[in-house]
Amino acid sequence: CFVLDNFAKTKFKMGQFDKIENYYLKASKIRDSLRIEQGSNLNQLYLSEYYAATKDSAKAKKFAHKAYELSKSFRAPKDMLLCLKQLAKVEPKNALKYSQDYIRISDSMQQLERESRNKFAKIAYETEEITNEKEAAVHQKWIFLGVSVLILIIAVLLYVTLNKRNKQIGRALVQTQEKS
Repeated sequence: CFVLDNFAKTKFKMGQFDKIENYYLKASKIRDSLRIEQGSNLNQLYLSEYYAATKDSAKAKKFAHKAYELSKSFRAPKDMLLCLKQLAKVEPKNALKYSQDYIRISDSMQQLERESRNKFAKIAYETEEITNEKEAAVHQKWIFLGVSVLILIIAVLLYVTLNKRNKQIGRALVQTQEKS
C-alpha cells in the first residue's frame, strides 16, 4: 500500500498523470481487503490532490472530506492540517472556515509543543539541581571525613606526647628517688 502510494505520489509530483488514479485506488483496495487503516487518510488526500489537478472538483472535495474525517478519527493533527489545506484549495467558498480550523489546530499543536518543551526543561533543571546537591553532599562527606581523620591524628599525637612526657616525669621521679 505504502509503496503504491509513494510511487503514485512521485509520478504525480513529476507531472506524469498516467495510471496514477489506478495506483491510488489499488492501494486503497489492498488496505480495505487487509483491514489496514494506517495510511488510508493520506491515500484519500493524495486522491483528492490528483482529482484537483485533473479538474474533477467533485471527487477532489469528496476525497478531501474523507481524508479529513479519517485524520480526525485517527487523532492525527499533522494529517488534519494537510487535509484542511487541501479542503481550502478544493472548496474556496469555505476556505475561511478551513483556514480558521487550520490556525486553531496549528496553535494548539504549538501550545502542546511548548508545554512539553517546558516540562523537559523543568525536568532537566531539577535533574541538574539534584546532581549538584548530590555533589555537594559528597563534598561535605569528604570534608567531614578529612576533619575527622585530622582530629584523630591530633588526638593520637597528643596522647603519644602526653604519654612520653608522663614517662619522662616518672623517670625523673625515679632518678630523684634513687639519688635521695
